[in-house]
Amino acid sequence: MKMLHVVILTFAFLFSIPAFAQLENVFNNCPPEGKVSPTGPNDPDLNLAKNRIERPDHFEDVKLADLIRLEIPRGISQEKWRREWPKETLEKVRVQEARAVRTEGYVVKGFPGKQESANCYSPKGDFHLLLAESPNDDRTKAMITETTPRIQDRHPTWEHERLQKLADDRAHVRISGWLMMDQQHLDLIGRGAATSWEIHPILQIEVLEKGKWKEL
Repeated sequence: MKMLHVVILTFAFLFSIPAFAQLENVFNNCPPEGKVSPTGPNDPDLNLAKNRIERPDHFEDVKLADLIRLEIPRGISQEKWRREWPKETLEKVRVQEARAVRTEGYVVKGFPGKQESANCYSPKGDFHLLLAESPNDDRTKAMITETTPRIQDRHPTWEHERLQKLADDRAHVRISGWLMMDQQHLDLIGRGAATSWEIHPILQIEVLEKGKWKEL
C-alpha cells in the first residue's frame, strides 16, 4: 500500500503542469534554470525568469516612461540569490514579473550578450535592444530589453544582424514580452541603463513603417 502511494505521488509530480512546462523548456540540453553551482554567484531563479517561453493571452500596454520609473524594491541584492531576499521584496518582484507588457520607443543601442549561465554558456546568447523615448537619447535613459535563444529559435527573422540594424537605424519599435528584474544589472543604473527592470524575454518585435506596425 505504501509503495502504491509513492507511485501515485510520483506520477502526480511528473504530469503536473509546472513539471511538464519545465520538461518542455529545455533548449540545446540546457534546462530552464541554466547551469549553476550551489555556491556560485549565478541565481537559478533569475535564470528561470530569463528563460520563460510561455506566451500570455494578451499584453498590457504601458508607456516606456512608466516602466523606466517603476520602483525598484528595497532588499534586492546582486550578491544574494533571490531565495535569500526578504520575503516582502521577493513578493513585490514576483507581482511585477507576472506582467506581460507592450511598450514602444526607439532602439538606441544593440549588442549581443556574453556567454552566461542562463544559456549554459552556449555561444548563442541573448541580444540586447536598449529602448528610449527619443532616438536622440543615450543608453543612460534607456530600458534594456532582451531576446533569448529559446525565443529567437522560434523567430527565424530575428538574426543578430537584423536586430543590430534596428539599433543602427534608431528604429521606432514596439516591444512585447515579460517584465523582469535583473539584479545583475543594478550597477548599470545611471551609466548603462535607466533601470534594472527589463523586458526579458522579448516575445514580439514590431517596427513602425509608413505609419503601420509591421512584425519583424
